[in-house]
Amino acid sequence: MPPPDVSSFPGRIQDDIKKQHRRLLRLKLMAVWGLDRALISVTVFALAMVLSCSSEAVPTPTEGFDGLTAEEILAKAGERFDSLHTFHFKLTHEGGGTPIALGLEMVEAEGDVATPDRMVVTIQARASGLFLEVTAISIGDDTYLTNPFTREYEDLTGVITPGGFFDPAEGIGTIIKRSIDPSLVAEETLGGIAAYRLAGSVRSEDLKAVTGSAVEGHTLKAEIWIGKEDFLVRKLTLDGRITRNEEDGITRTFLLSAFDQPVTIEAPQVGRSP
Repeated sequence: MPPPDVSSFPGRIQDDIKKQHRRLLRLKLMAVWGLDRALISVTVFALAMVLSCSSEAVPTPTEGFDGLTAEEILAKAGERFDSLHTFHFKLTHEGGGTPIALGLEMVEAEGDVATPDRMVVTIQARASGLFLEVTAISIGDDTYLTNPFTREYEDLTGVITPGGFFDPAEGIGTIIKRSIDPSLVAEETLGGIAAYRLAGSVRSEDLKAVTGSAVEGHTLKAEIWIGKEDFLVRKLTLDGRITRNEEDGITRTFLLSAFDQPVTIEAPQVGRSP
């Protein structure tokens, strides 16, 4: 707003005109400043509302899915696992195998468990460069194992204890109940079943039941898939070595199914093949 040309007016009138001009200029600046301040206030308020709504819409990690924390889901899964009478399992390895009894290195195992103390499992194993298949049956303290060459059952009671050989029931139960710092990763569909996917870790010394022996001081990464509707463990992975002779990059995967389906596990006839 440039000042008007008042050179043609008398001196006193010139002064009055200049004063009026300065007054109008001041009023205009005040109006503009007030408008800017109002716009700034509205902008700040709107931004605060957006941030507030955003923070309410995104759950914090501790809230979990469906209002359940990772710890609560694991607790329910542990109770459900303890209530099972039977289940089918399959164990596979990547990056190595699990050393078990009689100099065997287990590569794959599949079988059935009937609580409290019965199991039948077929094991794919390596020994001295050979690939072998053996079937083991444990009933209480009694253990029977097929000879890998004759395929006939032998009574190894007292030579191999079931817990010192391979005990998936105790091993999986330990992983569920002793996971360290569990967290919810996602909700996924596994075999057509909606499941929670959890991640955590577990100490090597807590996994003796999985391998029959364990070294201390190693921490393994663990992931567990648990059914949303029934809290049954459907899948479990372990990354890291448990025993002294394993490779660090070994990964074990358990798949569980056929929960509480009828299973008959009886002592075999020694000297006979399965």
